[in-house]
Amino acid sequence: MTISSNPLRAKGFTLIELMIAILVGFIVVAAVLTIYFSTVRGSSNTLKLTRLNQDMGVAMLIMTNDIRRAGYWGGAVTGANLTLNPFTDVEVRNVGAGALQVPVAGTPVTGNCITYSYDANAWPNAAYNIADSDAPEAAEFFGFRLANNAIQIKTQGTTSQAVACDDGTWVNLTDPDEVTITNLQFTLSAEYSATNSAGNTVTARSVGITLTGRSESDATIDGSMSDVVKIRNNLIVP
Repeated sequence: MTISSNPLRAKGFTLIELMIAILVGFIVVAAVLTIYFSTVRGSSNTLKLTRLNQDMGVAMLIMTNDIRRAGYWGGAVTGANLTLNPFTDVEVRNVGAGALQVPVAGTPVTGNCITYSYDANAWPNAAYNIADSDAPEAAEFFGFRLANNAIQIKTQGTTSQAVACDDGTWVNLTDPDEVTITNLQFTLSAEYSATNSAGNTVTARSVGITLTGRSESDATIDGSMSDVVKIRNNLIVP
């Protein structure tokens, strides 16, 4: 028996096999790229959402902490007539509204603007004079409102009762180039009323805040949050 061997006839990959190998390679590369871009996109969305929640959270914290001080009066010393507190007003309405409303138990007042005042220079100020409490100064009128897709803060004014919520100086608290605020709602509620020993009506108040916004760079990234603030200084009227 004769066995022949010709090294020139050693078999390699056929054209079909090469094409299949290239196709499989393309599929693997495409899958890897898809996973990569999906991961990058997910990380980008996470960063945008984190930034949105951080910006809205800071704004909410500033609003709750400041509104909580509404009505504080340095003249509320022992024996003082608390019905004379000039920092009593807390008003909620929509920007441009035509009337102010007083909340009663079970009937809250809602709107996208809140204004109030408090005795900012009363404490802790060693040079404080009780006469400073006779009326709010320009820098003791405060507020928050929704305007031009941003939360604005009131830094000074002459009254808390401007029905259109346009009194005083307002500046942006949030940056509209970073965050678009789509909804801001305040709900002023009279939690309960009672009569004190002097025969005056004492009303405990709270303010609910709802905030909704989206990322300016990506409208698909949005979020909302809410909180309730107990106003520490009750409304006392004869």
